[in-house]
Amino acid sequence: MDDTVCTIGAGRQTFISEPNLNPLGIMPIKVNIDRRLCKGCGICIRFCPKNVLGESDAINHYGNLYPAVMEDEGCIACRLCELYCPDFAIVVEVG
Repeated sequence: MDDTVCTIGAGRQTFISEPNLNPLGIMPIKVNIDRRLCKGCGICIRFCPKNVLGESDAINHYGNLYPAVMEDEGCIACRLCELYCPDFAIVVEVG
């Protein structure tokens, strides 16, 4: 899946997945990963109960592989990735 790049003030970039509907088809869900904040620890990948996140093939400015949205349709917006991210690099938007 391709990521969309949004530039947010002072050159900060946020990479946003395409919106999708959760498995119940109720609300659109977007998983936003700020690669500039991510250190590639993989905590979000391990805590995702639906295996939505996985390791990307690209390297960020820290020299680490960062997470990417692999199975966007499976996201249930539990926000465990957002809650456990020590760098506040993930935001899950519902609706």
